[in-house]
Amino acid sequence: MIFINRHPLFHALAYTSSSIEHPHTKIWWAKRAVASYEAVRVEEETNREKIARKLNILLDHPLEDIDFWTAHYLPQVRSSIVAVEMAMQCGLPVHIAIWHREASVQDDVIDWLNMLATQNHPLFKKLSRINWDQAVVHARRWRDLNERRHAKIAGTKGTTEILKLGRFCWYRLDSIQAIRREGEAMRNCLASGQYNHVHDLPGHGAYDGLYSLRDGKGRSCLTTLLWRGNATQAYERANRPVSPELRPNLKALEEYIRQNQGEGTTANQEGQTSN
Repeated sequence: MIFINRHPLFHALAYTSSSIEHPHTKIWWAKRAVASYEAVRVEEETNREKIARKLNILLDHPLEDIDFWTAHYLPQVRSSIVAVEMAMQCGLPVHIAIWHREASVQDDVIDWLNMLATQNHPLFKKLSRINWDQAVVHARRWRDLNERRHAKIAGTKGTTEILKLGRFCWYRLDSIQAIRREGEAMRNCLASGQYNHVHDLPGHGAYDGLYSLRDGKGRSCLTTLLWRGNATQAYERANRPVSPELRPNLKALEEYIRQNQGEGTTANQEGQTSN
């Protein structure tokens, strides 16, 4: 499938690559990171004027100030443009797409790439054989291990234990101090005081508020805001979206709250697991 607007992705990746430090990892990023984008909606485009505008937009706005643009990104842009022009000459359909990317995943991979270079990691010499999906797996494993090693413990002072789920436990954050400690541990805006009011909202129910999922060592893994039994916001560390591994724990909390509104404030379900 030929995309009219695939080449603008290289424009975005060029900007992102400015935070990658080593030339070797920059080259890998230039070749592989386009795979981080997914076409969520695709439409055939027949308007030749619109196609022409899409093809010329990057050539009219070069990025001379970005490292590797001329050597690595511009050739890919030109190749993409040539593919569209050839398709039009042959009467083949061309398409325009709405692209989606997970910025947090890209950030994880960038951090991992910089780590490989600075620590001379064994994978650094094998990087050319690693594709995008494999890099995401490696980056997440390294991130999780690194965060566990350096995790701040928010502590249970000012909290109420709500629900145990195997090796995890949900706590409600019942004080400003507990909310801020959670923000520091999770590296999010709770630390700045933006949610200090949540613990004392007028008219809130017994279970409305901020909750923290902690592991067996007391490390915060997931923070959520519950209102009337529903999670209106939920993020892992550094505002990353909820992973498939932790989502069952969030669902279990929502179900428990809906079933127990107005009843006791603690529960112990040791038999349940988060798998």
